[in-house]
Amino acid sequence: MTQPQLRVLIVGASIAAPTAAYWFAKAGAKVTVIERFPHLRTNGQNVDIRTAGVSVMRKMQGREKAVRAKTIPMEGISLIRDDGRSYGTIRATGNPDQQSLVSEYEILRGDLARFIFDMTNHENVNYVFGEQVVSIQQHEQEYGPVTVEFMNGLPTSQYDLVVACDGSASRTRAIGLGCGVRDHIEPVNL
Repeated sequence: MTQPQLRVLIVGASIAAPTAAYWFAKAGAKVTVIERFPHLRTNGQNVDIRTAGVSVMRKMQGREKAVRAKTIPMEGISLIRDDGRSYGTIRATGNPDQQSLVSEYEILRGDLARFIFDMTNHENVNYVFGEQVVSIQQHEQEYGPVTVEFMNGLPTSQYDLVVACDGSASRTRAIGLGCGVRDHIEPVNL
């Protein structure tokens, strides 16, 4: 008897969500990624890919080569005197396994988002833009599927797993855990 295909809903379509979609689809899951924005967001700051990110990138078919091709050339970070003269520069080490403050992999966020989206936009991953979760209902079985209702027309569906990749103030996490959007954030007094 074969195991039924795992149904995964991932909320958000930035960097983490398509990366998660890649690995779930590679494991054989049927993945739906929803994003409340009407299209893929390709704006934002530069991203330094470091440590665990380098390991993950290397395991994603051809992504290291693609990221290297789009890496922003950077001399380093210079420390400047009051008169404008440099008295030191921190440079990349040249070894992505032993990075300094400057990463060997610095890429525009939009380029990275586009790479990962393009490599996951296939038959096992369905992207739906302009959509949000309204409710998540757990069934009687504690570890069974959940029913998810959507705001903008996607039909109510059942999923075996819901992954909230929609930011630190995740509405999905708040709905799923029955708490406020910022309840998990603890203020730090410095």
